[in-house]
Amino acid sequence: MLTKNKDVIAVVQMGLIGPWGEQFYSDHFGDLEHGPVTDQHWLDRSQVINKLLEVVPESRMVQVRAPYYKLRFLDGKSAHPEKAKPLTEAEAFKGTPIARLAHHNDCILANYDDYWTYNSFHEWPAVSDTLNLKPYIAAETKFLVFGGETCPGGPNGEDVYSPQNDCESEGGQAQHYLKRFHTSFLNTSWSGVVNGDWTNKCIDEIKRNLGYRFVLKRGVYPSVIRNGEKIDIQLDLINDGYASTYNNRLVELVLRNIESKKVYKMKIDADPRYWFSDELQTIKLNSEWPEELPIGLYELFINLPDQEPSIYERTEYAIRLASTYESKSLWDAATGWNRLVSSIKVE
Repeated sequence: MLTKNKDVIAVVQMGLIGPWGEQFYSDHFGDLEHGPVTDQHWLDRSQVINKLLEVVPESRMVQVRAPYYKLRFLDGKSAHPEKAKPLTEAEAFKGTPIARLAHHNDCILANYDDYWTYNSFHEWPAVSDTLNLKPYIAAETKFLVFGGETCPGGPNGEDVYSPQNDCESEGGQAQHYLKRFHTSFLNTSWSGVVNGDWTNKCIDEIKRNLGYRFVLKRGVYPSVIRNGEKIDIQLDLINDGYASTYNNRLVELVLRNIESKKVYKMKIDADPRYWFSDELQTIKLNSEWPEELPIGLYELFINLPDQEPSIYERTEYAIRLASTYESKSLWDAATGWNRLVSSIKVE
């Protein structure tokens, strides 16, 4: 079932263990607050993670609830926050356990350690270690999907972390936190005790910036294309969002004949998973179009579709650039493409 539906699976959260599926309290895998938690409990937990990695398609990540769970899976009894080595760019997106095990945090900005999220269980009772585990997550999530929900940190469900979890305009750190950990998604319905304070203040900014937000800053295109000759095109894009894409994407240039509406596509050797936040990406093309183009006038588009054939042509799965030209959006709602040039002549 997971393989059959991988086209519409963004990411799989581990769940399965304990109330709310957060792998914290459990009658069968150890109670991380009250104990006991044995070495066998950790082996059993890792067995579930391993099975999920096996049955979830390799192209999709699996999120665990707290960083120590991943460390324990990878390093066993020797797992320790001080020895945590975050995923590197060279290791990213390789389909290995370290490259697929991602993180979700369901107590974002609850208190200084997000309500035990940054606990380390290398000793008992557990100890909070934000000094090592927060930088570890911040570094890893550059290449791994991160998301979750806010939650109140008080014993009676009250917010105990204001003003730290308020909008930056009110002296808080909400946007900074979400950007630091490369946040791609956030539950809107939990908890209003925390994110309810963002309404009419910074919530629109947060919605714009969750995940990727690719902006075309500059484009250089030919006015004439001649069959058999190389085409020079340069695109400068910047990611204003908190994160890059975490599932693979295609990048294509599309020429559409204005009169006949016939379409001609060229795949570009680019990977939006590496279009990181605040980094300028320059795409340079110097090559012939892969097929002969009939003489006429054409529109030029860039297309960022899903790679899965079943939804490749569906516009709601294509990436819309956050750009305008001459006060008009580049987005073509009918095709899911982004218009770069409205008229190029082919000779």
